Amino acid sequence: MRTFCGIVTDGMLDYLATIYKISNNHASSGANKVTTTALAERMHVSTAAASSMLKRLEESRFVERSGTDG
Repeated sequence: MRTFCGIVTDGMLDYLATIYKISNNHASSGANKVTTTALAERMHVSTAAASSMLKRLEESRFVERSGTDG
């Protein structure tokens, strides 16, 4: 699959699916933000690895990040 930003990898799709699942779990509480820590725990990776992928997803305009992430 190609996008206007480049190639979407299987890893990117895995992260996007996990972000979607986490955000749906938080929707009942009114929270729509997914933290780097929550994502890293769900993906079984370090927070640095999750942050790196989030940066790639942001550069490809798949996600928006706020300054307060954790």
